[in-house]
Parts: sequence; structure tokens; C-alpha cells
Amino acid sequence: ELALSTLSGSENILSHYKSKYTPHSMRVSLITAYIMEHGMPVEIVMKIVGHSSIVMSIYYCKVTENDIRQRLEEGEKIALKSKAGAVQKLIEQNRLEEVKNQLVSNNSDLLLSLSNEVPAGNFMFRDYGICPYAASRCDDGGEIVGSTQVRTPVPVGYLGMQNCIRCRHFITGPAFYGGLLSITNEVLLQSNYQSSQCAELQLDIDNLSDKINQLERQEYIANAKDEIFDSSCLAKLEFELRKLESEYECSAKKMDVFLCDLQACYKLIQMSQASMDELSKDGSDNLSLIKMSDAELVIDLAEVSYFQQLQEVCENATIFQSASASSAVAPRSQLLDRMSQFNEIAPQMFLMEPKQQLEVGNQLVKLLFSRLNSWERVSEIVECEVRISDLIGTEKITPSEIELITHQPRINLE
Repeated sequence: ELALSTLSGSENILSHYKSKYTPHSMRVSLITAYIMEHGMPVEIVMKIVGHSSIVMSIYYCKVTENDIRQRLEEGEKIALKSKAGAVQKLIEQNRLEEVKNQLVSNNSDLLLSLSNEVPAGNFMFRDYGICPYAASRCDDGGEIVGSTQVRTPVPVGYLGMQNCIRCRHFITGPAFYGGLLSITNEVLLQSNYQSSQCAELQLDIDNLSDKINQLERQEYIANAKDEIFDSSCLAKLEFELRKLESEYECSAKKMDVFLCDLQACYKLIQMSQASMDELSKDGSDNLSLIKMSDAELVIDLAEVSYFQQLQEVCENATIFQSASASSAVAPRSQLLDRMSQFNEIAPQMFLMEPKQQLEVGNQLVKLLFSRLNSWERVSEIVECEVRISDLIGTEKITPSEIELITHQPRINLE
């Protein structure tokens, strides 16, 4: 998809760039921008610029190492999604035995029950793994109660009551690695939101506690001097403090739920990585399926900017069906609109539907990253630390390029 509604024909498109480039550099930059940044099919670009062959258009498309890396990352996610689809296809064809030999589980009954004879309808497939009971065993997917043989339901978490990532029946593996990373980023984003809320509530509690301590000190001094002290204000503050402490306790419990989900996700990721390492050593191309275990693993987190985290969630939502960008689209749009306003460009994202915000935002970020070549530089622009007019050379971005994406109706070139 591409914003081209106001540019009819190659002459109008080319004239859009004449004031910016010399004839040769204009053509190279134009072709590179529409192929690499906007994803326009090369055969359409060939017609627009008047080339007689696709080879000539490819020649004028200058691809950088950063472009290659970005496309490889996107392609890797799509490839991982196709691997998950391959597993689903095998199971639906009653060929589970082809992957069962690499299936591990703490539930021996689960392993014994899974075979080619098990109806395909028993399985529920998601981008991040498989439920072998079609979500019918959520009520006993938790831990054992005391010394009994009774198990609790799956703990409710980010995914609701069907919180597969913490279920003992859940199966996953290297084929679902992309979906696992996607759901982990979503849980991490929610954890960060909840952590911020806890921090704000704690700050309010600390401030209120300081005020109460000061009033109590004043009350003590007044009583020591047999003076009258109005305690109504103190009683009101104590009432507010009890409410804040209740809110903090509720928020902290939510935070604990997300952290438990996050730990479960990272365990699955670490197990998938270990399985992939084993496959590499064996030189096998077979797909491995693994299940939750009780082993504790060390969790390593890479620190990224808030905007990059939002972008990762939004990008995954366009690739994986199980992914959701509902918590990331609005804050990302706010940041992009603030960036536009800071650069004296009319903000447009807030006028769009959430789905359009997701698509247009992805296109806009793709433009920024392709020019700036690093998330640090992109964050500087989005966080309004640097103006677009300050960008020079290969980083240069004009307001018209941003408006081309955000202001105009978008057409489908497929």
C-alpha cells in the first residue's frame, strides 16, 4: 500500500523530487525510496520512470547494508511463521509422529496420548504454540494443590483464562519461536505499563505519608503545649492514604501476574533456543516441539527505547495472527503526532482508525529507520530532541515525504 493519490503519472511523481535532487541523483533516490521504503513493486516503478527493463530499475535501486539487515529481520519473522504453519499442516494430516520423537513434557500421560490416531480437531494452533486439548483442559493446567493429585486451573494472565504460556499442557518449540517472541514483547510492554503505574502510586503514597508525618509531629507538639489541634485534616489524609495503599496493592498484584507470565515466556524461549542448538549439533532439519518445565532460567533483557518497544509490538501484529497491538498503537500514534507537530507538520494519526494507524505508522517508521539507520537516531527524532530540518546528507527527510504517507488516502497496489 502506498500514498499516491495526489500524484498521477510519472511526470507528477518525478516533479515532486526535482527541487531536491539533480537529475541522476533524483532518479536514484526516487527509485530507491519507492522500492525499499514504500515497497512498490519494481515492475510498477519501471513503468513510472520509463525504463525499458526491470534490470535497469534494479540497477538504480541502491540498497545499503542497513536495508539488507532490516529486510532479513522482517523475512525471518515471516519464515518463522511459515514453520509454525508447517507443523500445523503435519498434525492436521495425522503425521504427528514425524515430530513426536523430539517432543518433551513433564506430563507422561500427555506424551502417551499423542499419536497419529488423535483427531486433528483435538489441537488448537496459535503462532506461539499448540494446545493438544483444544483449550478444554484449562481447568487443570495449573499446579498441584498440596499433597493431593488435584490441580488448579491455569493462572489467569495476559492472555486471559486461556493463558497457554503458563499451562502444563502447552506445547511449543523452535517452529513457534517468532510467535513466542511476539507474545513476550506484548507481555513486557504491559509489565512496563503496570510498573509505571505502581511507581506513580508509590510516589503518591510517599508524599502523602510525609504530609501525615508532619501533621502528626505538629499534633504532638500541640498536645505537649496543651494547645488545641484540628485533627480533621489529618483524618482526611489518613483516609486518602488507605485508599492509595489499596490501589497500590491491586496494581502490584497485576504487576506480579505479568511478571509471572514474562518469566514463563522466557523459559519457553530459552528451551526453544536449547532445542535449536541441539538440532544444529545433530545436523537435523526436523522441527522440535517442547513443553513447559519447572527449571529456573536466567532472564537477560536488552534495553531499548520506549518507542522501539512500541514499534516491535506493532510490527509483529502485522505478521502474526495471534499478536495484538491494541496497547501499542495509540501511544505510538501520539508520539508520531507530537513529532509532526514539533516539526510544524499537521498531525494526522489521531484522525485515523486504529487499524489505519497501525499500517500508516509502520510505513512512517520504516521511512525514518531507512534514512537514520539506527533506533537511537529514530528515537531522537520521535522524542523531539532533533528536528527533521536538522537532518542532512543521506539522513535528510523532508516534510513532504512524511505528508505523503500520513496526509493522503492510501491505495492498494496489489
